[in-house]
Amino acid sequence: MDAKKVGLTVSLMTAAAVVAMMGVGGSQNAPVNNALSIAAMDGDVTTVQTLLARGMDVEAQGRMHISPLAWAADNGHLQVVKALLDHGANVNARDPSGFTPLMLAAQWNHQEIVDLLLAQGADVNMQSQGGQTALFTAAKYGLNDMVTTLMQHGADATIADRNGDTALLIAAKRGYGEIITALLNAGITPDVQNAHGYSPLMIAAERGHEQIVANLLQHGASQQYRHECGCTALLSAAEKGYTRIVQMLLDKGADINAVNNEGISALMFAARYNYLDTAQVLIARGIQTNLTDKQGRTAQDYLRKTAIDNGLGKLLTHDRHA
Repeated sequence: MDAKKVGLTVSLMTAAAVVAMMGVGGSQNAPVNNALSIAAMDGDVTTVQTLLARGMDVEAQGRMHISPLAWAADNGHLQVVKALLDHGANVNARDPSGFTPLMLAAQWNHQEIVDLLLAQGADVNMQSQGGQTALFTAAKYGLNDMVTTLMQHGADATIADRNGDTALLIAAKRGYGEIITALLNAGITPDVQNAHGYSPLMIAAERGHEQIVANLLQHGASQQYRHECGCTALLSAAEKGYTRIVQMLLDKGADINAVNNEGISALMFAARYNYLDTAQVLIARGIQTNLTDKQGRTAQDYLRKTAIDNGLGKLLTHDRHA
């Protein structure tokens, strides 16, 4: 569950069948231990209440080691969640991946269940084994209202997962502008890097999310960060031909002559992929056209490798002799 959004699933005998097998006090064989989880997963509140009344442990997890409360929260069964909590279910119980009922309910946007779990003392900042929080999963799946709810209950947006990604970084990567705005307006700094050196601005620039780039720049996002290959936000945008983003970054003081670890400039990227509009902007803003990479190649050398003539070759030749 840590790698992608998935529901809890199980294929076992029905809870109702197990109830029929049970006497008062209940047998403790494996099928009986699974019964509460199955009923919780199915939303069978009558069976849940019957099992609990007959003395079933509210935390009986069966062979998958997942609490009945987690099953109910994941599948959106509000009445079952209420019944389990009324019988003292651990609101912060973890599944084998470290997910809590709150994380599971949040990722599926089960708002009423999230509200109930929070009211019952769920820890909003607990992390899965992969470092994800309920807020992280809500941001990851673009759940605007859920993000707001969690923030109002003290969710810490600076907590990073094992890759160093925060809620702001994952929202920038996926292009969720409303979540970016909510986080920034809450005072979250745009200047953070993940394990690969990416900042929210760099990710948004590389993905072509113009409005997010504009928002981050408005909130003072730094352009000094570089990812592990040495690219800045400007270099990332130029490599993808996002001309409007290149202009925005330059307007906010981007180093036009910055190069990556291989010495490749923004103009070299534009030449390599024949982004005429991007090259025109860079040349008009005064980029050095005679820069060489670590192999001694210029922007014009990168253009020749493509063997495509869309006017960029003439532009570079003209600028070199101007």
